[in-house]
Amino acid sequence: MAKRLFAVVMVVYLIIDFFLTPYGGLETRTLTNATTTALATVGLLFVGLALIIASLVSLAVGPRRSSVLAIVGALLYFPVFLADYTGQFSASPAPSAIASLEIVQALVAIVIILLALQSRRETARGMA
Repeated sequence: MAKRLFAVVMVVYLIIDFFLTPYGGLETRTLTNATTTALATVGLLFVGLALIIASLVSLAVGPRRSSVLAIVGALLYFPVFLADYTGQFSASPAPSAIASLEIVQALVAIVIILLALQSRRETARGMA
C-alpha cells in the first residue's frame, strides 16, 4: 500500500511538473526574459525530474534505491521554486496559475520526501 501511494504521489509530481513547463500551456513567459539563475535552476529541475522518473521505475526493483532517488529529485525542485518566488527567475512576474501550481508542487515534493524517508525506515526495519 505504501509503495502504491509513493508511486501515485510521484506520478502527480510528474504531471504538475509538465504543467509548469511551456508545453503545459500555463507558462506564458518567454525564454528571452529568463535570467541566468533561471537557466541554472531549470537545469536542476530537469535533473530532478529524471531522478523522479528513475525512482518510479526502480520502485519495483529496489525500494531503498528508489527512495534515495526520490529524495534527491524532490529536493532539486526547490531551487527553481525559490528563484521564481523571489523574482530572480525572470524579468516578468510568474502568471498566477504558475505561482499557485508551484506552491502545490512544493507541497507534493515535501510529501515525496516524507514518504521516501518512511519507505527507507520500513526497508531498514525489514533488513534487521
